[in-house]
Amino acid sequence: MKKVNRLRKRMEQNRRYFIPSLVLLAAMGAGIYGVSDAGAQVGENQASIIEKIAAKFNLSKDEVQKVFDEDRTERQKLMQENFEKKLDEAVSKGELTEDKKKLILAKKAELRKEAESRRESMQQNRKNLNAMTEQERKAFMEERQAEMKKHREEMEAWAKENGIDVRYLMGPMGDRAGGLRGMHKGFSDNK
Repeated sequence: MKKVNRLRKRMEQNRRYFIPSLVLLAAMGAGIYGVSDAGAQVGENQASIIEKIAAKFNLSKDEVQKVFDEDRTERQKLMQENFEKKLDEAVSKGELTEDKKKLILAKKAELRKEAESRRESMQQNRKNLNAMTEQERKAFMEERQAEMKKHREEMEAWAKENGIDVRYLMGPMGDRAGGLRGMHKGFSDNK
């Protein structure tokens, strides 16, 4: 009987470590594979993964969502720190002035707020997308592409107006926050 109790206790201890580890691993996997340009599908995939993990391990969806959210926040913070380090390096090399660095950081903060707003809007539209006909979905996606093109052009104009190479707008969530997908070649690369 003592062996059975010890075995149960050990299994419970392992479960305490295994489930959070599995949730974290799934969150990291979702972060890696979820960084696609699938728009509405990304959110659906994440929601599906959260529901599956919650059901599989008898956890609250809110708890699992919290782990995903914490992971996203940590990754965003790390990317922001790395971005600022690259800007500092560009300043120390004389490629960028301190004033331009401040302009870039302020613009990036503005872009992050816009990106969050667009993200929330997409979550609302995701529900509507399922109810749309194929033609309506196509028109919606074309409208989104036009908006992204316009946004990219605005960012290019802002960078030119401020005498800043557009590549410096890239960084944490570059294509999401800045709408400049495909333009980033790294700070040390030439355009």
